Amino acid sequence: AYTSEDPYGANGHAATVAAAEAAGIDVVVDEAIDVAATDFTAAISKVKAAKPDAFLVWVAGPASVIITKQFAGSGIPLVMTGAQASNLYVEPAGAEGEGVVMTSSIAVPGRELPAGPLKDAVDSFANPWLEQNDVYPPQFAFDGAAGIQLLVAAIEKAESTDREKVRDALESLDVLTPIGRFKFSEDDHGGIGKDAIAIVEVKDGD
Repeated sequence: AYTSEDPYGANGHAATVAAAEAAGIDVVVDEAIDVAATDFTAAISKVKAAKPDAFLVWVAGPASVIITKQFAGSGIPLVMTGAQASNLYVEPAGAEGEGVVMTSSIAVPGRELPAGPLKDAVDSFANPWLEQNDVYPPQFAFDGAAGIQLLVAAIEKAESTDREKVRDALESLDVLTPIGRFKFSEDDHGGIGKDAIAIVEVKDGD
């Protein structure tokens, strides 16, 4: 696993190592990388030499595209995170991005979801976005839409924009958004479960 040294990478690293240990998975290469670099061949060589079952990269930004291109042809499955669940990664990665697997919001593969309330929630945002932008919404767009929806629901429930009243309303919300159902409580300020996560694969540039 290669992770960036920023909070995104550091938190991802901690979660990855803990999950791997719990699942009995050996992490054979575990290093932080400088995402400002433009050449990762030395780091990639270590991965190829270790011959792992998969190579997990937990970074955001241009480094993920560079790594994808430099790692292409290794024969080792490449796994990315939700930071790459966007045409902003898929398009510049090009042919080398084919077959890359990544986590994402459940909304990202929204076109393939079965009919139902969640699909309706996804489509209500995705279809107008598609009409205006000619590309399916990236995870970041869905996240922003869900954030606005949650804030509006909290203000309506509180019947106020007072900071404390909105906070209290948020803590008891149960709202279906395009990225899943949020159920907050005094003990759960994340509000969303694993069923809101998808595992997706890049196919035909999508």
